[in-house]
Amino acid sequence: MNSLPLNPACLLLDLRMPGMGGLAIQENLVSRGIRLPTIFLTSYGDVKTAVRAMRMGAVDFLEKPFNNQELLDKVQKVLAQYALTEQKSFPVNQEILEQLTPREMEVMVQLVLGKSNKVVATEMNISIKTVEYHRANLMRKLNAKSLADLIALVR
Repeated sequence: MNSLPLNPACLLLDLRMPGMGGLAIQENLVSRGIRLPTIFLTSYGDVKTAVRAMRMGAVDFLEKPFNNQELLDKVQKVLAQYALTEQKSFPVNQEILEQLTPREMEVMVQLVLGKSNKVVATEMNISIKTVEYHRANLMRKLNAKSLADLIALVR
C-alpha cells in the first residue's frame, strides 16, 4: 500500500471523537504504512500528546474554538506543500518550465498555493493587472486551460 494517496490530502482529526479518538486513528493509519499530513483540532491538548501526534505526521494543532479561516489557510498550506514537495513525478518538461520568467514562476507558485490574483498582487507588491498578465503568459506557455490544469502539471 502506498504511504501517500495519489492526490494531495490532509486529514483533520479531533483528539476526542466518539468510538475511536484521533490519535488511535492516526496510529492505525501509520501501522498500515499510510502517512498523511494531519491537523488536530482539540480542546484537550497537552505537550506530550502533541509531540506524539507530530511524530506520526501531524503538522499542526488548532485549539477549539478556532477561526474557520485559520483552518482553511492551514489546510490550503498543507495541500500546497504536499503538491509541491511530496509528489515525485513532474509531468511538465523542465525545458518548458525554463521558458517561464522568474516572475511567471513566482506567480505560478502562488497560484498553485491557492491564492487569488488579488492576494498574489498584494503579497508580491504588484498590480492585479500585472498578475493577470503573468498568469496568462504562463498558462499559454504551459498549455494549461485552467487553474486545475496548472496544478495537475506541477504535481
